[in-house]
Amino acid sequence: MAASEEERREYLAAIVAGEVAGVLGMDPANLDTGQPLPALGFDSLMAVELMVALETAVGLNMTRMSLLRSDLTTAALIEEVAAVVRSLRSRLILVMFRW
Repeated sequence: MAASEEERREYLAAIVAGEVAGVLGMDPANLDTGQPLPALGFDSLMAVELMVALETAVGLNMTRMSLLRSDLTTAALIEEVAAVVRSLRSRLILVMFRW
C-alpha cells in the first residue's frame, strides 16, 4: 500500500529536521522548527553542510544562499523541500504516462 500524502510529508519533515539538527549538533527532538536558523547559530559553513546533506538525503540541490536567508526556519525549509518533491513526483507521473 502506498503512503498517504500526509505520511510522505511527515517522513520528509523528519528527514529535513534530522539533517538540520545534525548540522546544528543537536537532537532533532530539541529542534524548534519555528525558530529562524540564524538564531540557532546556523552559519555559512553549516549551510554548505546542510546543502550536501539534503542533496544526499533527498536528491535536492539547494544553493548555499537559499539556506542563508535570515528568515528561514526549519518548518519553512520542510515546506520548500516538500513542494519541490511534490512537483518532481507530478512530473514523473506525467512522464510515466507518456511512455
